[in-house]
Amino acid sequence: MTLRDLIQDAHTDAENSPFAKLLMSGKITEHQYANYLYQQEGAYHALENRANDLNLLDDIPDIKRALKITADYMNLQVVDNFELFPSVREYITYVAKLDEDQCWAHIYVRHFGDMYGGTHIQHMVPGPTKLMYQFETKGKNIKYVRDKLKPEMEHEAKQVFKYAITLFKELENYYGME
Repeated sequence: MTLRDLIQDAHTDAENSPFAKLLMSGKITEHQYANYLYQQEGAYHALENRANDLNLLDDIPDIKRALKITADYMNLQVVDNFELFPSVREYITYVAKLDEDQCWAHIYVRHFGDMYGGTHIQHMVPGPTKLMYQFETKGKNIKYVRDKLKPEMEHEAKQVFKYAITLFKELENYYGME
């Protein structure tokens, strides 16, 4: 059984959260999307910094999203002093201690979500740029990361989804979504 098969239930749970559905609906406001990007920016910078510490992304630099998320966020016309939600602060601390296999599980869940889900999301969200979802070497990135995956990464990949679902719930609470 592949890692993808092993984590399918967690993926479905994340996809079915109200905030994820809003993200895919075309009805997300610029403010909501800016806040989402702000949260993602913190998480991705932490994850990619850890991956850089482990020299994991040297051969696939195009997979990095953090600076692209920052650019997308800055290109929105939202003026607000967002703060990182507790789940993102916890995630930042958590990823700083990842080993190589754990890090690959996080990259797989997060970055592949951007590659695959992003093809639809980029048409549904506000803003002049959608750099987060644009990959110049998508095929190379997919092959490279898939070669690193093992079924034993199931628990760690599910951890990533737990953090994502918690963030979605925090955003839902922030915006009064029930």
